Amino acid sequence: MSIESTTMGDLDQELADLKVGEHITATGMDTRGWEVTRVGYLLAEPKQATYNKQPVWRLFVGPKGLSPEEKSCWVTLVPGKEYKVARIEEPDPNQWHTSSLGSIPGVRAASYTPTIRFGGKAAARSTSPEQDVLATVHHVDGGKYEIRSEEGDELLAGATLGGTKIWWRYVLN
Repeated sequence: MSIESTTMGDLDQELADLKVGEHITATGMDTRGWEVTRVGYLLAEPKQATYNKQPVWRLFVGPKGLSPEEKSCWVTLVPGKEYKVARIEEPDPNQWHTSSLGSIPGVRAASYTPTIRFGGKAAARSTSPEQDVLATVHHVDGGKYEIRSEEGDELLAGATLGGTKIWWRYVLN
């Protein structure tokens, strides 16, 4: 299923087919009105809301365990504006990624601590991870984060959302 710019009535029917727990990607607006794409699980039933006095739909998309109350998982679909919703396959927990912390689902949420497999910092010439440790990502202060081993709470690395690239892979619940 893929939903793209339609009328509110068509959107009502298409969203009725979504089920909580499905893995999806949704592109719409965030709470500031900026375009955003969220990838993850549908955390709660889509909810009707209002934006600029017109009816819209709000989706709640993120990692399992993230509260739908977290605004960092909200995607608002506004009829007449570009949006897209599609079911997608779950991520492969065996595939390593190199990216900044900002691309890890749920890392920006205040009430959620993501769990990942941490492979070390991704230096410019690194071609593979140097380790494989079950870890959690914690917001420390002022845009700084710590990656800590889940067992023993050992500090593995410090990082920022956009600056530090790391090797990581998904941990599916």
